[in-house]
Formats: sequence, structure tokens, C-alpha cells
Amino acid sequence: LAGLGLVELHEPADPQQAHPVEWSVTLHPLVRDTNRAHPDVAEHPEGFPAVAVRLVAALAEAEQTGRPADPAAWPWWRALTPHATHLLGQHAIHPDPHITTTACHAADLTGRALHAQGNYPRAATTLHAVLDIRRRVLGEDHPDTLTTRHNLAGVWRDQGDRQRAAAEYQAVLDLLWRVLGEDHPETLTTRHRLATVWRDQGDHQRAAAEFQAVLDLRGRVLGKDHPDTLNTRHNLALARHDQGDRQRAAAELQAVLDLRWRVLGEDHPDTLTTRHNLAVMRYIQGDRQRAAAEYQAVLDIQRR
Repeated sequence: LAGLGLVELHEPADPQQAHPVEWSVTLHPLVRDTNRAHPDVAEHPEGFPAVAVRLVAALAEAEQTGRPADPAAWPWWRALTPHATHLLGQHAIHPDPHITTTACHAADLTGRALHAQGNYPRAATTLHAVLDIRRRVLGEDHPDTLTTRHNLAGVWRDQGDRQRAAAEYQAVLDLLWRVLGEDHPETLTTRHRLATVWRDQGDHQRAAAEFQAVLDLRGRVLGKDHPDTLNTRHNLALARHDQGDRQRAAAELQAVLDLRWRVLGEDHPDTLTTRHNLAVMRYIQGDRQRAAAEYQAVLDIQRR
């Protein structure tokens, strides 16, 4: 097929140094449509579509693919996204419910990747589609349905619709509290995000109190060095800074930075975020020379 120009094989110039995503195959529309209409595919929805869904979901879950929020993993997610969203649309309600839920899971992850990349409209469209199917197939109270609602609220928050995001986080939290319990990591994640929106809205006292409550629970459930625990410590420091306790906030951010550097590494986005915010505080406190040097160091790493 490649010799006839019906399939294009894309191979990296240096296979030894190439990222796996550089290997790809593009089908000519004739080949694509002929195979899609073939009786082996068209007359057996439990066959080829199920295999395609499982393959895409396996790639979405693979360790080498990485987290949707990690910029280093975005080439993977850009390659996966059109496949995951296409399969969700084609096989939204599959004869095998497991295939439907698997397609939803892969599409939900791609929605999170689109959100992380700043493509908010497409992220919202993808997550809405997943949510509609999960509500129909799994029910309103299912943890997967609540996960998609949580992710969609995050898109609204970053689009600036904070009131809508806060209301959705609160609704999800009420259900998670009842379904999974107060100490469950997903419950704590939604509590953390709700506190973040309150901080965005200027309710610093309420946000700080909620961050402290989440931090106490995460420290006990996940451990003091867990990335989620450090994330809450980071945000609690920012809330304290908002309240005027700048010296304590800077000391707490420094402690978080030391732990993130050790646990996540120098180049991790969360480490860089803490370094950035610590530089902000130093600038506000008048240490502008040190702040500028830190901004430059962070900028160099972020660009790379």
C-alpha cells in the first residue's frame, strides 16, 4: 500500500533518538473508508471498534504517555486526542457497556490534556460529551461521572466563569462526600479546587481555612511528601500571603520548594510554579534583585 501511495509511513530521521510518537501511519481516505465499510467492521460492532477503543485507552493509560498536564507528554496527547474523540462519537453506546466506559475514560483524559494545553473550548466540548454518556450509562452518582463534572468545572474556572465553577465543585463535593467519604483522595481534590476558586473570588479567610482542613487530611491519608499534599501546602501559603502574613507565607513556600525539588525534580512544572511564586513574594518584599534572578532561572527552564 505504501508503494502505491495509499499509505504514508512516517519514520524519524534517527530511530535511536526518536520519540515513539514520531512513528506514525497515515491512511489515504480510500483505504480508510474501504476498511470502515468492510463487512468485518461494519457488521460486527463488537469486533474492530472494541479493539480500537482498547488500543487508544491502553495508550492513554501507558506510563510512557505521561500525565495530561505534563507539557513533556503533550506530543503523545496531541496524537491520541483525535482518535479518542472520534471513537467516543462513533461508539458512544456500544453493545458492550465496558467498551463504552473505556471510550469515555480515554476521552476524559484527552479532555484534561486539552485543558492543560489551554484549548478550553475544545476541552469543554469533549468533557460535555463524556459527561452526557456517563450520566446515561453509569448514573449521576457514579465516581466516573463525578470526575468528569470535576474536570469540567476546572475548565470553567480557567475560562473565568468562577461562580459557575464554584457551584459545580460544591455539587460534586456533596456527592463525593456521600459516595466515597470525607477522606477519599477524590473528595479531597474537589475540596482543594473549591478552595482555589474561593481564593480567586477574594474570600481569602474561607479559602485558607479550607486549605488547612484539606492539608491535615492529605497529610494523614497520603503522607507529607505526596505531590497532592505539597500542592495544598503551596496554595495555603498563597492564601496566607493574601491575608497579609507574608513572612510566614514565604517560609512555607520555601519549604514546599525544597520538598518538590527532592520529590519531583528541578524541571517539574509544579516545582517551577513554586519557584515562580516565591520570586513574586520576594519582589513584593523588596528583594527585587534576587527575584529577577529567580525569574530568569525559572524562565530558562520553562522555555526548554
